[in-house]
This record gives sequence, C-alpha cells and structure tokens, in this order.
Amino acid sequence: MYLLRNPQKLEASISNLIKPSSTRMYVPGGVLLSIILEANFTNRPNNSGIIYGVSQETIQSIVRSFAREKSEQHGCRIEVVRFNAASYGNILIDLSSDSTLVGSDWFVREFIYELMTRITNLVVNPKFQYTYFVDDLGAGESEGGNTAGESNTGGSPGNDNNNNQSAAATEKECESMNSVNTKLLAGSLVTYLQEAEKGNYSQTELLDWRQFSNFISENPTNEHSINLENLPNGIGLAHPAHGGPNSAGRSPNSTTIACMHNHPNETPPSPKDLLNFIQTCMDPYYENYKSEIIYCPKSAALYTITINDKTNLKNLCDRLTNDVDSVTNDFKNGSECSRLIKQSYSKKKYGTTNYLINHLQLIAEKYASGSISFLKVEVEIENDTIKPKNYTTFGNRLKPNNKGKYEPIKCK
Repeated sequence: MYLLRNPQKLEASISNLIKPSSTRMYVPGGVLLSIILEANFTNRPNNSGIIYGVSQETIQSIVRSFAREKSEQHGCRIEVVRFNAASYGNILIDLSSDSTLVGSDWFVREFIYELMTRITNLVVNPKFQYTYFVDDLGAGESEGGNTAGESNTGGSPGNDNNNNQSAAATEKECESMNSVNTKLLAGSLVTYLQEAEKGNYSQTELLDWRQFSNFISENPTNEHSINLENLPNGIGLAHPAHGGPNSAGRSPNSTTIACMHNHPNETPPSPKDLLNFIQTCMDPYYENYKSEIIYCPKSAALYTITINDKTNLKNLCDRLTNDVDSVTNDFKNGSECSRLIKQSYSKKKYGTTNYLINHLQLIAEKYASGSISFLKVEVEIENDTIKPKNYTTFGNRLKPNNKGKYEPIKCK
C-alpha cells in the first residue's frame, strides 16, 4: 500500500493483492485493475461534493483523460469501466485493458501520482492512501508470475527476497556457484563505495556514498544511477543520472568497473538489468566492466550481478533480447524464459517473486553456464558509510528423479 504524504513524496511500499471476483467485466486475455482510494483533503467538500471548485466529475474527467493518454502511448486499450466517488473518502476506479502492463506496480504508481498531481494543480491539497487489486481475466493460468526488478514491474515492491527460503547449498554446490570469488568481488565493490571521496579527476566530478544516498533520499520514488570508475588516482563514483519511477540512464565507459542504480520498489535485479549487464559485458570497449549493482535502501541490501566468463554470453544475450519486455522490464508472458521458470520448479511457491534471483540464475545457467553469478549483500548505513553484514549467493539444485525439476538454493 502506498501512502502519498504530499504531491512529491511517495512511500516506497505497496500492496498488490489478487482479489478474484465473478462480478468483474470479462475481457478475454485482459486485465482488470481495481484501485481503492482513501482520499483525505485538507479542505472538506461542501454539500454539493465540491472542494474549491473541484467536483467528483472533474476528478473522473482527469482519470479518463489520463487513461486515454496511456492507451495512446502504449498502443493498447485502457479504459475506465467504473468510477465511483460518492464519498471522497472511498473513491473506486476500475481500469480494463488488453495489456498486462496495467497490472504492473509502475503503472499504478504513475497513475496515482499523475492523478494527485493534476488535482493538486487545481489548488487542492489531498493525501491519498490506496490499495489496488489485479484480476487476470484471461483463460487459464497466466504464464507470467515471475515478474521482476524495476519499479515498473508487476512484482510486489518491498519484497526484497525476505521470504526467500532457498535451501542451504552444500560445499560442492557453493563451489559450482563460484560463491567464494563472487563474495570477494562484492566485498571489493562495497569497499570502493566506502572509500569513494568527493573531488575531481580531469573534468570529471567525483562523488562519495553520502551524495549518492542523498539523491535517493531526496527523490525516493525515482531511480538514480552512478558508475564506479577505475581511474588513475583510484576508484571513484562518477557520472550520476536521475531517472523516473521506471528507469534511470546508465552511461558506462572504458574505465567503468560497475554500474549501480536503486530500485524504488526494493526488488532484486530484473531481467532487463540482466540484459543490460550482458550487453555491456559483450562490448570489448567496456573491458574493465565486471558488475551491475542494485541498491534497495529500505531493505538495506545490495544485489550484484557479476561476470565469470565473458566469452560465453551470445546465446543468453539472444534469448534475453527476444524475451525481455521493454515496457515492464520483465519476461514477456509466454516467452521461452517465462515458460522455463514456470515449468522448472518442484513446488509452485518457488515460481513466485520471492525467488526472483534464483529465476535469473536458472536462465543464466541454461544459456551461459558458469558465466554469471548473483549475490545479495545485507548492509547497514552508519555515519553515512555503507558497511557489509552478510553475503549470500543464489542458485538452483536439480532434484533427483523429479523429471528436471529444481529447488532454489543459497550459499551464505
């Protein structure tokens, strides 16, 4: 559930609950998004339901206008099938679409933010608390369900893999996951973040951890990125970029050893993150590039994708290029990767977003065996300094006599 405290600040937590209902409009292959707004206006509406000239009809007009805009932008049908504001304290909005993007948290985030901003522009200062529900109205079970990463994905933000109950890996399995080397590299990256200092190299401005952290604190609902650069005077943080709720630009160069960005919804790396990582690794210009880092401040976690072998990435790159949805940053419904994840696990719960990082390792092993490792670093921030606490690598164990089924594992 998001709590919007003012027009510019969003609390980075949301509830995305599946709420089946036989009374909803049926759209073959489509999605119905139901939003429940609990609106608290600083000025009470008058008896005719108007606040400073803003009527319920005006709010409805704003909702419908934005739905039309997004429909044109994404080339799909998005329409308001229900709007009920009989009470300003309980506004009900149902959106119907033939596209699954409407069921993603980034769409809801943008929709609510835009609604609130446009109402605020009418000289009204509301506070909204909202919950949303997504009904998949297509026939049968959705082949999605492995949503991931970016703030514009359908996974539940705030998840941060806290419910990942992967089994403990054996010593041999940890070796096969390249766990020791992955942890050593992650430790080096955290040390670089600790030791980065403000300054300048040639015409490049260098930043420290506190400055990057402040970017996020000042605008926590957007993504922010920065590079770790291997410069003649040492490792430095440089080239920050500030994006929107869905993404931030990244600009690696020949001295970049890692690119880092935050995930406002606190989720692990997404398939799009993995694709960006692979494409950068395959370009010989980025010869120093070793890792992609995702920072989740509220979860106090860093996730790293690290390279073990750059010579074996083409098949994985081709697969991801075909299967990653550029709008949701997730695997496309019905894609080869989506089907592989759905079919590979011995228990249904292992296919949920709690095991997202295991899913990416499964795909990486399928198409580029041994080339990539995934790791989570639990961190603490003390006196504006980032400090590591625990390191965990993730993988999958092929279950014996179980027809190709896997069990998620982790190595601490």
